[in-house]
Amino acid sequence: EAIYLEGGVQFITSRILLVDFLCGRVPCNNVAGIVVYRAHQVLTSFQESFILRMFREKKRGGFVKAFSDFPTAISSLGELQRLVTRLYVKRVRIVPRFDTDVKATFDRTPVSVVELCVDVPPLLRRCHSTLVELLKVCGRELKSTVGSRRKNKSGEEAEEESLTGIAYLPTQLEKEIGERRSFATEKQRRLLNEIGQLRTLLQTAENIDACTLLARITAMKTENEGDVPSWMLSSMSSRLFTDIETLAGCSKQKGKADFQPPPKWAVYASVLEEIADSDVPEGLGERGPTVLVFTSDDVLTIQLADLTKTGLEYSCQAVRRQLPVVMGGVSRVTAAPAPLWPPDDVQMFMRNQEDHGELVKELQANQKTAARATKRRRQVAQNIMKADDDGKVQTNIIQFGILHHKKKRARKGTEEPSTSKDYEEEVKQEEEDDEK
Repeated sequence: EAIYLEGGVQFITSRILLVDFLCGRVPCNNVAGIVVYRAHQVLTSFQESFILRMFREKKRGGFVKAFSDFPTAISSLGELQRLVTRLYVKRVRIVPRFDTDVKATFDRTPVSVVELCVDVPPLLRRCHSTLVELLKVCGRELKSTVGSRRKNKSGEEAEEESLTGIAYLPTQLEKEIGERRSFATEKQRRLLNEIGQLRTLLQTAENIDACTLLARITAMKTENEGDVPSWMLSSMSSRLFTDIETLAGCSKQKGKADFQPPPKWAVYASVLEEIADSDVPEGLGERGPTVLVFTSDDVLTIQLADLTKTGLEYSCQAVRRQLPVVMGGVSRVTAAPAPLWPPDDVQMFMRNQEDHGELVKELQANQKTAARATKRRRQVAQNIMKADDDGKVQTNIIQFGILHHKKKRARKGTEEPSTSKDYEEEVKQEEEDDEK
């Protein structure tokens, strides 16, 4: 009860709060009310409902307010009635997600939305589907490492999870294994790393060009020569490498193919050309309209900015510089820049966020700097202690508070300290002299 009376913020589970209510430890007179978040979960639990019931019995003037942002959890009026009964509330207020005033404001200046469909080449589409299939294979193998029956945090048996969205979002199983990564097996850690690699390659294939994708796969092979990921040894991966090499223009087959730029580049260039040729309304100034382009990551932002400043042909040769000449790359760019927009007016707004690896490296560097500074301070303190040391031994504990303390601990005429026996004899001699 003293903890509750102290005030402040207390983190208490429902079970402990229920026991404290039953034992009378909660000062209900000092509690103004209870606010319930995620109120729809009270339908499947009993502890919170029992707590609210005891609070209503002990303090009838207290308020109870419950909130929920998951309306689909209540599928009928019967469930709503049971929820209201368990929450011990009288009124239900349903607030729309979008207010009518906000809608009326947007309707004054309606936004014209144009959706452009990009025609993806069959070869690139096959690369995407192959990466998705590899992700599903790794996901099924990861599920097999935890057994057929898996339990969630509440101890209940978890439902079978679909692998449909594994290509873009981590599954619940990945999150659970990641939280206890130190207890995961070597196979589970390996599969988590491979799923992360494949997901990054899929995003590169969809957002960036084929040359960048091929360069990343080549670097991945070089870095993991001793421990090649298992997905690289499958039959699907060999077909994937062949397709990517064909898209990058460095296929080993007869009839060397040219580099195929991403189809989004041509659509992006046509949109900028249409905006540049459109009539500028009055009042926008000499610089004309402002075009805002949203991207998914910083790498794509840099590439689109370079494409806007230099043009399609120049960018196609620039991305091929990432590959060696023996693989079909180019040593230098020969095309002349043809900007899609005035280069001086192109600005980039980056996320300015450090990834996990950079944060770890910075933390380790700071720890090493602090450790070196601590070591230097310790050495300086030891040198000071050595300088102040006069070579005498530590005083025996018997000399403190029990016997008379003699100021001069060393014998006269010698530098050696006196032993405890000599000291006791001297003290006895002094006591006899005092009695006489």
